[in-house]
Amino acid sequence: MDESRCRLSVDFDILNALSACAAVVDGEGRIVAVNGAWSQFAKQNGCDPERVRAGVRYLAACQDPNGAPLPEASGFRTKFEALMAGDINKFSVEYPCHYQETERWFLLEATLLPSTNGALLCHREITHAHHVEAGRREFRALFSALFHGTSEAMFLCDSAGQVQQVNPAFTILFGVTATKLVGRNFKQLRNKTVAHVLGDYNADVERTGKVRIFEISVKIDTGLRALEVTKGAVLRGVDGEPLGIWGAVRDISAARATECKIVDLSDHERQRLAALVHEGPCQSVTGIWLYASTLFDELTRNGLPQANDARAIVELAKDAGQEMKQMLKEFSMLPMDVDDGDGLLAAIGYMAEQVEAATATKCILSLPDTVEFDDPSVSRHLFWIAQEAVRNATKHAKATRLQIKLARERRTLVLTVRDNGIGFEPKPQTSSGIGLQVMRVRARAIGATLEFRRLKPRGTAVVCTLPPP
Repeated sequence: MDESRCRLSVDFDILNALSACAAVVDGEGRIVAVNGAWSQFAKQNGCDPERVRAGVRYLAACQDPNGAPLPEASGFRTKFEALMAGDINKFSVEYPCHYQETERWFLLEATLLPSTNGALLCHREITHAHHVEAGRREFRALFSALFHGTSEAMFLCDSAGQVQQVNPAFTILFGVTATKLVGRNFKQLRNKTVAHVLGDYNADVERTGKVRIFEISVKIDTGLRALEVTKGAVLRGVDGEPLGIWGAVRDISAARATECKIVDLSDHERQRLAALVHEGPCQSVTGIWLYASTLFDELTRNGLPQANDARAIVELAKDAGQEMKQMLKEFSMLPMDVDDGDGLLAAIGYMAEQVEAATATKCILSLPDTVEFDDPSVSRHLFWIAQEAVRNATKHAKATRLQIKLARERRTLVLTVRDNGIGFEPKPQTSSGIGLQVMRVRARAIGATLEFRRLKPRGTAVVCTLPPP
């Protein structure tokens, strides 16, 4: 075997080793060799093997029986001619090659072979990749339409907090242009509110895959507003590639204001009803008790047997009066004037005394000598939060030990109620759940945050953190 034939055999071995349909053309564009995959594809897809065999001009194989160029060949005819002329070294082009009712897409990769002035042509089927890319483009177009078309402020950033996109509603809400945000890390932003919105909880969302919802109070041109920030799990495309962490911002100032008004109206109505009950039925029961006591004394002096009935009425009236007083304490909620810091401290101390007197729960107080509030409603809401936490601990958690602490931590005021009970679940459908929801509303009303923490080995801590005014 001479040297040229040996080299030709090695070339055929390399050509047949390719999984793609491959052919070698000479400098005139004539097919000089094809691999097995090329011939097999022609047989399986209804193509005349004579039209794509060695010795046929490649462009002729890209024509229909009448000599007209095939539609799918129009995209690479010009590039192929440039390759044969030596104007370019290689090119690639996608083209459709549908068979019967099946859609198929292929990629032609052509590379110039300078030593022979010919070229290597490889055809690979990319139908799956084509559909994935088409789906990706469609997904991105749909996402872009929804993202930029909604009136809700939205953003997209990575786990490190680098901003990828913000929609027009976001820029309007915070009064900042997209060019000052996109491509920057949240740590580089001067607007600290926007920095918190874009940067908080990113790593947590990426790690857990769970949605995080949190609220922030911000001062915008229109005044102080409450914003609810939702950070969804990592947004992924149709093929699973991560696009970033999606988030949305809603202005809930009106809803929070309505909540506060409802709670305030409810509190005032409870106080009014408590006063009416105290001045009406309570006084009537007290009067019954006094008259029954007088009647009992008179009947006893006269030795009449009806004295026993009168004594029973006295006892019933006394018990009814005590029950109504206890109900009023819980119903009216405020044991005394709690419109300032001194009133709050006194009310907490009184509440602890009443709890120890009525239950077997030991209360430990850790209170400052004095505390001041600019808004009277702050002290009232703090007391109601403490009262509900104590009620849950004694009634639902079966606690035997309570610690009520009010302290300054840096610039914030922190109210903590710790118990050693069995714990309780904040479920809205239960009575305790309703109380917990009201506690959250009260905390939001004064701009505070409320947390429920499980303690080890047992117990719960209710922590209300009030930022500086």
